[in-house]
Amino acid sequence: QAKVNAAYRVLGNEEKRRGYRAFLLLQFEISGVRRPGIDLDAEIALKRGEKALRARRLAEAVTSFREAVDRNPKEPEYLSMLAFASLLDPVLPRGQRAEEAKKAAKRALALAPDHARSLSVLALAEELRGHTADARRLVLDTLRVHPNDEVAKAVLHRLNRVKK
Repeated sequence: QAKVNAAYRVLGNEEKRRGYRAFLLLQFEISGVRRPGIDLDAEIALKRGEKALRARRLAEAVTSFREAVDRNPKEPEYLSMLAFASLLDPVLPRGQRAEEAKKAAKRALALAPDHARSLSVLALAEELRGHTADARRLVLDTLRVHPNDEVAKAVLHRLNRVKK
Protein backbone atom coordinates (compact mmCIF):
# COMPACT_ATOMS: atom_id res chain seq x y z
CA GLN A 1 0.00 0.00 0.00
CA ALA A 2 2.85 2.38 0.83
CA LYS A 3 4.42 1.86 -2.64
CA VAL A 4 1.09 2.43 -4.37
CA ASN A 5 0.57 5.64 -2.38
CA ALA A 6 4.10 6.83 -3.21
CA ALA A 7 3.55 6.11 -6.91
CA TYR A 8 0.24 7.96 -6.81
CA ARG A 9 1.90 10.99 -5.21
CA VAL A 10 4.44 11.12 -8.03
CA LEU A 11 2.23 10.19 -10.97
CA GLY A 12 -0.79 12.15 -9.73
CA ASN A 13 1.12 15.43 -9.79
CA GLU A 14 1.87 16.88 -13.25
CA GLU A 15 5.20 18.43 -12.23
CA LYS A 16 6.44 15.29 -10.44
CA ARG A 17 5.21 13.06 -13.30
CA ARG A 18 7.17 15.21 -15.77
CA GLY A 19 10.29 14.91 -13.60
CA TYR A 20 9.87 11.14 -13.42
CA ARG A 21 9.52 10.91 -17.22
CA ALA A 22 12.67 13.01 -17.63
CA PHE A 23 14.47 10.64 -15.25
CA LEU A 24 13.34 7.60 -17.26
CA LEU A 25 14.43 9.17 -20.55
CA LEU A 26 17.82 9.99 -19.06
CA GLN A 27 18.16 6.33 -18.01
CA PHE A 28 17.40 5.28 -21.61
CA GLU A 29 20.08 7.66 -22.88
CA ILE A 30 22.68 6.47 -20.36
CA SER A 31 22.00 2.80 -21.10
CA GLY A 32 22.30 3.43 -24.85
CA VAL A 33 18.73 2.36 -25.64
CA ARG A 34 17.95 5.82 -27.06
CA ARG A 35 20.05 8.59 -28.55
CA PRO A 36 21.01 11.53 -26.33
CA GLY A 37 18.98 14.71 -26.48
CA ILE A 38 15.47 13.29 -26.26
CA ASP A 39 12.87 16.07 -26.14
CA LEU A 40 10.48 15.18 -23.32
CA ASP A 41 7.56 17.11 -24.84
CA ALA A 42 8.09 15.36 -28.19
CA GLU A 43 8.04 11.97 -26.46
CA ILE A 44 4.85 12.91 -24.63
CA ALA A 45 3.28 13.97 -27.95
CA LEU A 46 4.40 10.66 -29.49
CA LYS A 47 2.79 8.64 -26.69
CA ARG A 48 -0.37 10.74 -26.91
CA GLY A 49 -0.47 10.06 -30.66
CA GLU A 50 0.03 6.32 -30.18
CA LYS A 51 -2.79 6.26 -27.63
CA ALA A 52 -5.09 8.19 -29.98
CA LEU A 53 -4.19 5.85 -32.84
CA ARG A 54 -5.09 2.78 -30.77
CA ALA A 55 -8.41 4.43 -29.85
CA ARG A 56 -9.02 5.21 -33.56
CA ARG A 57 -9.07 8.96 -32.86
CA LEU A 58 -7.21 9.50 -36.09
CA ALA A 59 -7.28 13.29 -36.43
CA GLU A 60 -5.97 13.59 -32.87
CA ALA A 61 -3.21 11.09 -33.65
CA VAL A 62 -2.10 13.08 -36.71
CA THR A 63 -2.05 16.28 -34.66
CA SER A 64 0.00 14.67 -31.87
CA PHE A 65 2.54 13.13 -34.24
CA ARG A 66 2.83 16.43 -36.08
CA GLU A 67 3.58 18.09 -32.74
CA ALA A 68 6.28 15.49 -32.00
CA VAL A 69 7.86 16.10 -35.43
CA ASP A 70 7.70 19.87 -34.96
CA ARG A 71 9.51 19.54 -31.63
CA ASN A 72 12.17 17.18 -33.02
CA PRO A 73 12.26 16.94 -36.83
CA LYS A 74 15.45 14.84 -36.72
CA GLU A 75 13.79 11.77 -35.16
CA PRO A 76 12.84 9.23 -37.87
CA GLU A 77 10.44 7.39 -35.54
CA TYR A 78 8.29 10.51 -35.11
CA LEU A 79 8.21 11.02 -38.87
CA SER A 80 7.31 7.39 -39.55
CA MET A 81 4.44 7.51 -37.04
CA LEU A 82 3.20 10.74 -38.65
CA ALA A 83 3.43 9.02 -42.04
CA PHE A 84 1.39 6.05 -40.80
CA ALA A 85 -1.26 8.26 -39.20
CA SER A 86 -1.43 10.30 -42.42
CA LEU A 87 -2.50 7.16 -44.26
CA LEU A 88 -5.59 7.09 -42.05
CA ASP A 89 -6.20 10.85 -41.76
CA PRO A 90 -9.98 11.33 -42.01
CA VAL A 91 -9.57 14.98 -43.04
CA LEU A 92 -7.66 14.29 -46.26
CA PRO A 93 -8.95 12.63 -49.45
CA ARG A 94 -7.51 9.20 -50.24
CA GLY A 95 -4.92 10.34 -52.81
CA GLN A 96 -3.67 13.15 -50.64
CA ARG A 97 -3.33 10.78 -47.65
CA ALA A 98 -0.96 8.64 -49.70
CA GLU A 99 1.08 11.67 -50.76
CA GLU A 100 1.34 13.06 -47.20
CA ALA A 101 2.37 9.65 -45.88
CA LYS A 102 4.93 9.24 -48.64
CA LYS A 103 6.39 12.70 -47.96
CA ALA A 104 6.79 12.06 -44.20
CA ALA A 105 8.21 8.55 -44.77
CA LYS A 106 10.78 9.91 -47.22
CA ARG A 107 11.81 12.58 -44.71
CA ALA A 108 12.37 9.79 -42.16
CA LEU A 109 14.34 7.76 -44.68
CA ALA A 110 16.54 10.76 -45.43
CA LEU A 111 17.56 10.62 -41.75
CA ALA A 112 17.79 6.82 -41.49
CA PRO A 113 17.83 5.11 -44.92
CA ASP A 114 17.03 1.64 -43.58
CA HIS A 115 14.33 2.64 -41.07
CA ALA A 116 11.99 -0.36 -41.24
CA ARG A 117 8.79 1.37 -40.11
CA SER A 118 9.27 4.18 -42.63
CA LEU A 119 9.89 1.68 -45.44
CA SER A 120 6.76 -0.22 -44.41
CA VAL A 121 4.66 2.95 -44.40
CA LEU A 122 6.06 3.85 -47.80
CA ALA A 123 4.87 0.45 -49.03
CA LEU A 124 1.40 1.09 -47.59
CA ALA A 125 1.31 4.47 -49.32
CA GLU A 126 2.16 2.78 -52.61
CA GLU A 127 -0.66 0.30 -52.04
CA LEU A 128 -3.06 3.17 -51.34
CA ARG A 129 -2.01 4.75 -54.64
CA GLY A 130 -2.90 1.47 -56.37
CA HIS A 131 0.67 0.25 -56.90
CA THR A 132 0.42 -3.06 -55.04
CA ALA A 133 3.27 -4.74 -56.93
CA ASP A 134 5.63 -1.87 -56.09
CA ALA A 135 4.47 -1.96 -52.48
CA ARG A 136 5.10 -5.71 -52.25
CA ARG A 137 8.58 -5.31 -53.76
CA LEU A 138 9.40 -2.52 -51.30
CA VAL A 139 8.31 -4.51 -48.25
CA LEU A 140 10.18 -7.62 -49.44
CA ASP A 141 13.34 -5.51 -49.76
CA THR A 142 12.71 -4.23 -46.24
CA LEU A 143 12.40 -7.77 -44.91
CA ARG A 144 15.70 -8.73 -46.54
CA VAL A 145 17.40 -6.04 -44.44
CA HIS A 146 15.18 -6.50 -41.34
CA PRO A 147 14.02 -10.14 -41.44
CA ASN A 148 12.49 -10.06 -37.95
CA ASP A 149 10.62 -6.76 -38.24
CA GLU A 150 7.03 -7.39 -37.16
CA VAL A 151 5.64 -4.26 -38.84
CA ALA A 152 7.10 -5.24 -42.22
CA LYS A 153 5.76 -8.78 -41.79
CA ALA A 154 2.28 -7.41 -41.04
CA VAL A 155 2.43 -5.15 -44.10
CA LEU A 156 3.48 -8.06 -46.30
CA HIS A 157 0.62 -10.14 -44.90
CA ARG A 158 -1.80 -7.31 -45.73
CA LEU A 159 -0.39 -6.93 -49.23
CA ASN A 160 -0.66 -10.66 -49.86
CA ARG A 161 -4.37 -10.51 -49.03
CA VAL A 162 -4.87 -7.83 -51.71
CA LYS A 163 -5.80 -9.12 -55.17
CA LYS A 164 -2.72 -9.35 -57.33
